[in-house]
Amino acid sequence: MLTGDVLRAGGEPLRARVRQHLHSLTIPRPEVRLSSLRGNPVLAGALQQALQETRDEVFSTTVPDTPRS
Repeated sequence: MLTGDVLRAGGEPLRARVRQHLHSLTIPRPEVRLSSLRGNPVLAGALQQALQETRDEVFSTTVPDTPRS
C-alpha cells in the first residue's frame, strides 16, 4: 500500500513501477494499491487483525468438561 508522502510524490506511475518490480521478485502476486488514508494504514490493519484474532481466541475457548462423581 502506497500512502501519504509516497503517494503524493509518485502517484500512479510509482505504483505501477513498484508493482512491476515486486511481481518480478515474488511468486504470489500481491496487489499494490494507492491509498488516501492518513496515518499508517498498514499498522492499523495489522492491529485490527491481531485484535480480531485475540478476540476469537479468548471468546471462543470452551471450558473443559469436569468429571462428575
